Order: sequence, then structure tokens, then C-alpha cells
Amino acid sequence: MTKQTQRAAGTARTANVSTAQNHLISRDLAVKLAMQADTEQGDAVREHFLAMERTARAYKTELGAYEDSMREMDETLKELCEVAAMDDVEAGIIPKEALAGAAEAKEERIKALTGWIVTGKATNYLRETFGKGHGVRDVLEGADFVHYQNCFNMIVCLFQAGITDEEELDALVSPSWGHSVDITKYLGKV
Repeated sequence: MTKQTQRAAGTARTANVSTAQNHLISRDLAVKLAMQADTEQGDAVREHFLAMERTARAYKTELGAYEDSMREMDETLKELCEVAAMDDVEAGIIPKEALAGAAEAKEERIKALTGWIVTGKATNYLRETFGKGHGVRDVLEGADFVHYQNCFNMIVCLFQAGITDEEELDALVSPSWGHSVDITKYLGKV
């Protein structure tokens, strides 16, 4: 190879490098490329994403258990409210035609009471702040959701034990769960 050919080859390489362009790629493509790299960094990237996947699976399993528990407690509360409304019908407090409405209203008041106790905010505030269809259960995450759930479970258990007066339930449950969730940290997330 002559010096002129070497210079030309060197110039060509330099020209290729100097005309290289940066390209934007999606996060998914970057991850795919990094995971395919047969390097120490590629191994680290693969391990990171595998660990994240394990964490997500564990969280999903745990969250599913909490959701199942909430559904069970909701069903229990619904049945208890129906029984309480039936007792009111039999006692002549409400007419039989009002049975279903009375049971639903009691159930909603108990759920609203739970939200009030843990956040210190009324249901109206929560609906106005987070929008219709977004109750406190829809916005709470992690430990805050667990606080709500534990408060709700305690209220349902007390209700099941015959304590159905909302003021009495509030007085019994608030010392343990009152204002345990700062709802303001969820502003703007919905």
C-alpha cells in the first residue's frame, strides 16, 4: 500500500466518523440492544431488568391479595348493611320500599367514613379534587392503601360486632387510623 493510498484510506475513515449522526431510539430498543450486548455492561442491564421483573411480579401478587381482601370486606359490608336495613324495616323505622336504597346509602356512608378517617377529607373534596369516578381507593398506593384497608377492615369488623352508629365507629377507629394518609401527595397524579 502506498502512502497516498494509506492517506486516502485514513481520510475515508475520518470522513465516516466525522459524518456519523446521532439517532434517537426508543427506550425499548435501547434496552433490547443493551441486553443483547455480550459485555459486562450488557450483563448488568439484563440483571437489572430481570430484578425489576421479579419485583413487579411480587408486587402484583401482593396487590392482588389486597384487592381480593377488599372485595371480601366490601361484600361483607354490603350484606351487613342489607341486614341492618331489614332490621329497620321490621322495626318500622323505614318502609319496605326503601330497603335497597337504605342499605346502599348506609354502605356508602361507611365507605365515606373510612376515607374521612384516614385522610381527614370528605368524600365531596376527594371527588372534586380527583374527578368523578376517582375515589380514595383509586388514588392511594402502597402503604397508604394498606392504611385505608386496615381502617376499613376494622370498621367492618366493628359493624359486624353490632356497632353501627357512625359517630361511635369514628370515635373507636380514629385513634388508630385517623389522618394516617396525606392525600395531598396524590394531587396531580390522576
